[in-house]
Amino acid sequence: MLEPTALMTPEDYAVPAENDLRHEGAVAPSKHASTSSGTDRTPGRRAVRVMERRYPVRTLQRATATRGDTAAASIRAPRYHRFEHTDRWADSHKARIDARIRQLTAMGYHGDASRNLTRPRTVIDLTNPATQELGKTMPTIAQWFKLIPRAVALDIIYDPEKGRLCNGVVLDEESIRWFKNIDDAIGIRSRAAVLRQLLQQEADNAGCLAVASLACGAAQPVLETMAELLRDVRSADSSVTLVDLDRESLAMAAGLADKHGITDRVTTVTRNILGLNGIDVDPRSHHQTSGRVGYDVVEALGFLEYLPPQNQESYTYNGVVDERRSRAGAIVFLKNAYDLVKPGGLLIFGNMLDETHKQLEFTLNTVQWPHIQPRSIDKMLQIIAAAGVDPTAEVDVYCPTDGVYAVYAIRKPCVQE
Repeated sequence: MLEPTALMTPEDYAVPAENDLRHEGAVAPSKHASTSSGTDRTPGRRAVRVMERRYPVRTLQRATATRGDTAAASIRAPRYHRFEHTDRWADSHKARIDARIRQLTAMGYHGDASRNLTRPRTVIDLTNPATQELGKTMPTIAQWFKLIPRAVALDIIYDPEKGRLCNGVVLDEESIRWFKNIDDAIGIRSRAAVLRQLLQQEADNAGCLAVASLACGAAQPVLETMAELLRDVRSADSSVTLVDLDRESLAMAAGLADKHGITDRVTTVTRNILGLNGIDVDPRSHHQTSGRVGYDVVEALGFLEYLPPQNQESYTYNGVVDERRSRAGAIVFLKNAYDLVKPGGLLIFGNMLDETHKQLEFTLNTVQWPHIQPRSIDKMLQIIAAAGVDPTAEVDVYCPTDGVYAVYAIRKPCVQE
């Protein structure tokens, strides 16, 4: 576990009630809010805080994937961590850009605000007045819109100073400034920082790691971290399996692996990971310890927020998936991902927050990134419990100080001999 201290309160970053776009039911500020205490001045990977207060084990309803019945399920009381992150790209333009985002938000919602504004949109509505104004502010943003919602759209967010999109389009200077300073970009980079530190900590403790990255996209955070780990003799035999259905993203990931010089430690797998009966990525060929098979770490950092809790009869994901058969929702996907983790291993995933994300309205109504399902931490804990995670599993929740995402780490219990 990373260095413990205390957690922020969600009220510090609350979304105004009149602009609330949450759609999975009214959610009061979650009970993880409390008075913060303590200060952590430790530099580097230990800049994390955790609440001293613990909540009792929750008993929640677990809906089975294939039947309509329910059974009582519980999860261990989670530990909440404040993750101090100083973004390397944010600069003096941030206050000006934040003010402009507030102006765009004040233009109001395009269409019927009483409807679910996230899931029905499979493409960006360019008749939205706020989106049109954004285009005037950022002349080349329309070229970036063409990449949404594919993971390759995140490439410029991870490294804004590239100055160009993955398809070669050169961005105007103002667009680059926005990719450096908007909260969503900072949040994507801070959740990646959490993942890096968790992987580094696992390697410090266990040596070599077998990692599976589900819905990996171009896998920038995982590949950068694995490149660092593989330079250390203690973890030089580590490996990573990258799993995605988008061949373009996997090709980009393969190129990054080659750039980092770790191609021989990277396996790419083109696979739909939303099957109801498990994820068809066999860990047997990658890692085996004392007859117990599984990955040391399974991560799906940026995927849960695209899934509703329950299974879907059909699933459309613009330019990537258009299937007319049942697909796993967040509950079943988490169960299947957890099954890939070896005893003692770690499952890591994230979800955009609905209570602390100051620019949530901008993300959902102006940028219109499709399918996003922002959730409170309490809502995610319910999903974790419903997924049938072992009630003795350790659950840690990492909250970067920008308030955009929470990152969840679940430690699967070791098998008792």
